[in-house]
Amino acid sequence: MFLASSIVESLKKSKTLSINGLDLVTCPVESCIIKPEECSKGHKESCEKKIDIVYEHDGLKKLVVLIFHYQLKGSGTEGFIRKQDLSLNVLIDRKIIEKASLKSA
Repeated sequence: MFLASSIVESLKKSKTLSINGLDLVTCPVESCIIKPEECSKGHKESCEKKIDIVYEHDGLKKLVVLIFHYQLKGSGTEGFIRKQDLSLNVLIDRKIIEKASLKSA
């Protein structure tokens, strides 16, 4: 697994991407703390955050969606993406994200 923060930092370095939701890559734990009995995400003990990334390849605009996973149970609040994630690997293969800069969970 790669840590969400390292992926976000790598994406921020690129000035050619159009990214929707990058600043919102956190888990809305605070909504679960206020009324945990009514929080469906809290009952599942996990949540996801998606960001849309548009990049150009071979003169065409391409869309990739990254899904960050968060665990609500436990002390860690850092999100992650699995190393086998196809969308993440497309971005690595296209050299949009530097794999060497990613931190493992």
